[in-house]
Amino acid sequence: MNGRPWTPAEDKLLAAGYGTVPLAALAEQLDRSRLAVKTRAQRIGATQSRRWSDDEISVVRTGYGRVSADELAGQLGRTRGQVHQMAARLGLSRRNAHYDARFVDFLLRKHALGWTDDEVAKAWGGDHAAVGRHRRRLHLTSNKLHPRQLAKLAPTWFKKGQIRGNAARKLRAVGSVVVHARHKRKRGGLKSGYDRTRWIKVRDDGPMHRRYVPFARYIWEHQHGPLPAGMLVVHRDGDSMNDDVANLIAIRRRDLPAHQQRANPKIEPRRRLASSKAGKQRWAAWRAKRAAPPPSDAKGALRAIYSYGGATHCVGAG
Repeated sequence: MNGRPWTPAEDKLLAAGYGTVPLAALAEQLDRSRLAVKTRAQRIGATQSRRWSDDEISVVRTGYGRVSADELAGQLGRTRGQVHQMAARLGLSRRNAHYDARFVDFLLRKHALGWTDDEVAKAWGGDHAAVGRHRRRLHLTSNKLHPRQLAKLAPTWFKKGQIRGNAARKLRAVGSVVVHARHKRKRGGLKSGYDRTRWIKVRDDGPMHRRYVPFARYIWEHQHGPLPAGMLVVHRDGDSMNDDVANLIAIRRRDLPAHQQRANPKIEPRRRLASSKAGKQRWAAWRAKRAAPPPSDAKGALRAIYSYGGATHCVGAG
């Protein structure tokens, strides 16, 4: 390269390989550029032309479209461009090279058996897109819903009640006890924290909110029977994590505030403070609404209310 003279050995190698070895490989073998190889080949009279034998033409005719042009070129000792040129002379294309009358007969027979385009393409050695085009030209429907294909897909279908994937990995068995922590907001100057309760899983089916029940109720019903309607199971000492049978009592719903006040004497002042704060917020919002200016749009002006003769009338109301 860079003006390096050609040696007789290089000329000999160029004359023997030019036209049979790809240009890029020949240039790399000679350590020269493609342009230098082409220019030197013209000067020494090396050409890419070589007569095609009947066997080579037969290989191109049967293999073009089934295998890549690079594989045919390596098998025939020619370049990829020469393979494409010969295929063009023979009227072949990579899309329809080997889709002849034999393929049509093969496609009709396999389609009647319920084969899909992918299966036909794999068996014939072609492209599934080309198989689909020929199938549509023959006005044949797809076999994706053929009983033969449905029988293959049946084992992979989702079945009612089946649990798999991430849900199967996170599935808890019936009888598992979990702790739910609910964040409590800061009220009445008291520090915020978490209200923790135990829940037990009693079933695998049905809605999610019916699969778990409070562990305290589960323990109480196991000891005393079903809980009557309108009753709640609460903790005697107010500790939601103390699920001992002696600490569980059943009360009516209307008695829950009184029980909470006995368990936590600070809860009533906290409720009064929260109620007072909420009332002040509602009162401030009402005063701000009254102090807002009247509507300035045309519709609001037409609906201005005035009093006449002791009666109230609405202008623009129709």
